Amino acid sequence: NSQMKTFIDNDIYNSLPEELRNVIIDTKTVSGHGSEDTNHITSPEDKLDKLYLLAPKEIYSDWSNQYDSAADLTRQLDYYKIKGVTTSSHTLAIKKDSAGSATSWWLRSAHPNYIHFFYFVSSNGYWSYDNARSACGVSPAFRIG
Repeated sequence: NSQMKTFIDNDIYNSLPEELRNVIIDTKTVSGHGSEDTNHITSPEDKLDKLYLLAPKEIYSDWSNQYDSAADLTRQLDYYKIKGVTTSSHTLAIKKDSAGSATSWWLRSAHPNYIHFFYFVSSNGYWSYDNARSACGVSPAFRIG
């Protein structure tokens, strides 16, 4: 129920070619919870995700549940596994903006100890966290089926 989710679900998804939208399948995502919560945040059964932000564990093979309460509920994506991305070998997690410059991009997981803080991948590919109002890009993922 955030502006980010609305932007991804509407603006980005609707800008994709129809041929691609037709093969994107619904995905149930699970996110860790922040300091004020006790339950993981899960896609509602009646509104599964077409596009979604990645969790840190889906990028970094050695991401620890010390930082994310839902780390054990997902796995590293094959794309990042093939590239060997870890928290110490992370340059292949770098994304570039439309001008070709390395940029930071949001992940979906809240920091467990700070209200309003979320994880992101920095412009050097390493993970970090910041206030949700900070300026970062998005790199939504999807599944084809």
